Amino acid sequence: ARIADIEGIPSPRGLAVTDEGILVVSGKQVLRYGLDGKQAGVAVDGLHAPSEVETAPNGDIYVTEFGTVHQVKVFGADGAFKHALGRRYTRAMDGGLDRLFFPAAVTFDADGLPVVADFGNGRLVYYAAAGTIRRFDAGSAPLPSGALRVSSHAIGLSEAIELARKLGRLPGRLIVYGIEGADFGH
Repeated sequence: ARIADIEGIPSPRGLAVTDEGILVVSGKQVLRYGLDGKQAGVAVDGLHAPSEVETAPNGDIYVTEFGTVHQVKVFGADGAFKHALGRRYTRAMDGGLDRLFFPAAVTFDADGLPVVADFGNGRLVYYAAAGTIRRFDAGSAPLPSGALRVSSHAIGLSEAIELARKLGRLPGRLIVYGIEGADFGH
């Protein structure tokens, strides 16, 4: 059964349905509509090239952005910017977990943590809460592709470990710990 017709939305793209209403990506903003179809204001404004929208279990609004941004931006239910997933676009398809290339969609796992469909890199990127400690047994298996890639050098930790493995110089036992960070902006 149809509950409402919502007309006159310029170029609607992504949408999310919540208990309170409907969020629709339109132009450079996310519009808010009631379940009755009446516009209830602007949820998020000032976006660059938004594509999809989703709401987190805690009510935060997640918006995928293309253009020169290639991030997933996170806003509070009040529309205030909180943080972004992925660094601003710098180089296409480089494989670094901190860079997204055409983040096409976002959803949430059973724990309420975001999972991003990174279309341009052909992968799903799972995000953990800041402070999460990861343990990798690098002596018995390669680190996950792109893991621990944040580096100012041409070669990251993962590449250095794999180079040592190929050269037969990897120690018999190598455990690597990583801690999920919240914000690496300057």
